[in-house]
Amino acid sequence: MSIGKKLNMSFMLFIILLTVSLLLIKEIRFGFTDQEVYINSMILNPILETNKEQLLISAAELDKNLIKLKDYLETKEIKDWWQQLNESNQYFNDNGKHN
Repeated sequence: MSIGKKLNMSFMLFIILLTVSLLLIKEIRFGFTDQEVYINSMILNPILETNKEQLLISAAELDKNLIKLKDYLETKEIKDWWQQLNESNQYFNDNGKHN
């Protein structure tokens, strides 16, 4: 396989990894925002139990997303993609210096 094809394939894998990570990070960011809203609602209306229930649901969802992100970043597949990207980049850098 040519250097260009390897770099192109590595770049596409990187884009996929980045997209998935960003989507998950976006969900985590919204989770923090949800918690802020429910905490403010609890302060303004402490009698309403719905806000506390929603805060607990939001906190549990945020916990799951944080664990998912950590697990995702530690998978063998992601580490292999990173390794492939890094090797392709090193190969490109090394060959570019000699030409």
